Amino acid sequence: MKERESIIQLFDTKEAGDDLAKQINRVYQLALNRNASADELGDAEPVVRQHGLTVLCRAIFNSNEFLFVP
Repeated sequence: MKERESIIQLFDTKEAGDDLAKQINRVYQLALNRNASADELGDAEPVVRQHGLTVLCRAIFNSNEFLFVP
């Protein structure tokens, strides 16, 4: 449980409020310096509803875009 808390604490989504799309976009902004595309948002919303933002954070941390800087 502490690992989940530490991952999500890296992303301050409080300013996004309760709006799930805004929370997802905030995670994308902080991790990848961009908003989620419409497709990414559509894919992420059901996952975040079911499993929470922690799973989205882990997926982004494991993405090629996060790992490799052009």
